[in-house]
Amino acid sequence: MNLKARIFPVFAAILCTTMAAPAEVCSAAVKPTVDLNRAVVKAVASSYCQSYLSTSGSTAYCSSYARGANNTTRIVISQTLQKQSANGNWYYYTSWSGTSYSIQGWLDNTRYSLPHGTYRLKTYCTFYTANGGYETNSAYSNYCYI
Repeated sequence: MNLKARIFPVFAAILCTTMAAPAEVCSAAVKPTVDLNRAVVKAVASSYCQSYLSTSGSTAYCSSYARGANNTTRIVISQTLQKQSANGNWYYYTSWSGTSYSIQGWLDNTRYSLPHGTYRLKTYCTFYTANGGYETNSAYSNYCYI
């Protein structure tokens, strides 16, 4: 991944969380697609997790992508939509999970009629190999206000 693709997600996340900006800064009118240049990505060893959240009105679109090493046989992807409390702590709002029997996998979900507040998506990935080994990784999306 080039330097621009690695710096942009960090810059976008800082921009979204430090500016008193309207919801449109973190929003998209349509369901997002996996885009390594716009998502927050965390890599461990030879695998990585990607977490992306966008909003439109009171709807949240959650996308996660995981890619394992060449010897990956199964990936379990778990998404947790979290809401920020008044004191700044993050708490569970809802979650989903899915399994891919490949070296890569996607998980897309939508949550409608959310109350106003600041949200983020946590993606937790577990990569399994044929010899019984596994590796875990997680990533957080940008913050979005509804």
